[in-house]
Amino acid sequence: KYGDIYLDNWYHYDMTYTDNDKPGTAKITFEFYGNYTGTKTCNYTIVDNKLISKATVSISTSVPYNNGKAVLPSKLVVKYNKKTLTENVDYSVKCINNCEVGKATAIITGLNEYSGTKKVTYNVTGRKMSDATVTGIVAKTYTGSALTQDVALSYNGEPMTLGTDYTVS
Repeated sequence: KYGDIYLDNWYHYDMTYTDNDKPGTAKITFEFYGNYTGTKTCNYTIVDNKLISKATVSISTSVPYNNGKAVLPSKLVVKYNKKTLTENVDYSVKCINNCEVGKATAIITGLNEYSGTKKVTYNVTGRKMSDATVTGIVAKTYTGSALTQDVALSYNGEPMTLGTDYTVS
């Protein structure tokens, strides 16, 4: 608009865009003709849309099983352009399939100036049974037949169930 007159593209002026293909400062240059002369350049900012899918994620690759309770990665670091992001400010995390041994997924969702989601996987690993406690083993007298023991196992103080958590052979 020039005064009360609305100018039309291609009739009163041509527009040229520069640096408009990436985040940063872009320009529009207007070149006028006919009854209007000269050029006018306007700058505008293109902001990075900060897609969380472009973030780098460092995650603990394995987490020990915890009696059917949800287990979360012990290490989860999200960085965007080398900046370490803050959980519950820049992103949130929801974990799925993380109650049993196998592959679990952490779903990272951008918050505030970050958008989108990114999924990363980690493993819920079986317990290291060499750390289990075995009780009930007692000395026995040989009777001429195979002998068995009446044992009980626990892991980190929690009893384990014969037939569900372990078998004896």
